[in-house]
Amino acid sequence: MQTNFIGNIIPMIGYMYIYSMVYIYMAAAKVHGFFTDGQLPPGFRFVPTDEELVKHYLRKKELSIPLPGPVLFHDVDATNLYSTHPKCLVKFLDGEREWFFFFHEDEDSRERILRRSRKARVLVENGGGFWKPWQEKDPICNEDGHIIAWKTDLTYFSVATNSKAKKTHWTMQQYRIVLPHVVGSCISSSTVEKNSQRDQGIWVLCRLRRGREYVSSF
Repeated sequence: MQTNFIGNIIPMIGYMYIYSMVYIYMAAAKVHGFFTDGQLPPGFRFVPTDEELVKHYLRKKELSIPLPGPVLFHDVDATNLYSTHPKCLVKFLDGEREWFFFFHEDEDSRERILRRSRKARVLVENGGGFWKPWQEKDPICNEDGHIIAWKTDLTYFSVATNSKAKKTHWTMQQYRIVLPHVVGSCISSSTVEKNSQRDQGIWVLCRLRRGREYVSSF
């Protein structure tokens, strides 16, 4: 029994050491201005889980609380997001294949999108292509098994003149928070009520991805 205890405690100490070193580095980086350009330092990658995106970023955005770390999220107008080719929304630096955006969605704009989606099986079209949802929204649950948000997967199709739509390597995941999750957070109910009265609608978090078979033509 003592051997098993030692065998379990050693890896735990190792994990605690790693986490503490990362925390110390991030704190020092913030103090010394390593993140002044709004980017992660070389060697670091931002690879959050669905739950982490919702709990630490989307929820704080909904409550107008500053987001942690460097500036990796950018606000975009919903019309521009849907009517612009994905490659025109991002900057290609150091081979990135993933970007994050927020856009604000009120009830009227959401209903217009849903009506068009049911009719044409796409969300919004433009002259060069359209986004198409592939399935019903998926629930995102916390460690207690409670649904905290819904995720929708979409793929971008390009449309050339007098040709059929062609599936591209561009994909997008959209996250919409479940409002009771915001109310049930550690933030006071008065803060939630204040922000709800000030700003109607919700924030949607988007994870935009560029596939491996990238071709410059699209």
